Amino acid sequence: MGHRALVAYERPTGGYTVRYSQWGAHGYRLLDAITASTPLGGRRGDEDAPPRVRPEPVDVVADLAEFAASAVDPLAHEAAFVVDDGFGVRALEPLAFWHDEPTVAFGGALAALRRDRDPTADARELRAWRRGAAATGLPEEPLGTLSVAECERAHRRLFDALDEDGRGRTLERVPPRTRDA
Repeated sequence: MGHRALVAYERPTGGYTVRYSQWGAHGYRLLDAITASTPLGGRRGDEDAPPRVRPEPVDVVADLAEFAASAVDPLAHEAAFVVDDGFGVRALEPLAFWHDEPTVAFGGALAALRRDRDPTADARELRAWRRGAAATGLPEEPLGTLSVAECERAHRRLFDALDEDGRGRTLERVPPRTRDA
């Protein structure tokens, strides 16, 4: 199973190369593990240690909006990281907007964790916000009876509420989608 994460590395020509990490979300360890000398998060000084980020790209995206919309699955990925061209690393929390049953039909958000806080505590705060907001902001009707427009309206309401309450966080939209699409 693991603690799956995606890592978006800024490309010199623009855009991002996306790579996968099976255990990178655990304790947000990639925040400290990815450096100029350990770009895949390998352990410093241990040449035989396997990389924490797989070297094979899983996607190439034009910007962070595309990263959130097409690469991140907030039901499968517990964290996302963005690595700039100077190897500065930012952590992001993937949030799916659901209430009773995990779904991406209402979309979600990719929310930046604050640099001045413990990332685990900050992510826990975001997940608590998501639970409370989803309990009051999602329709009560069964998912199968809702139109695409109703799902999109619910997404917009929750995303705007998170943006308003975001306390300076940068956010990217994870659009509503179904697993069948």
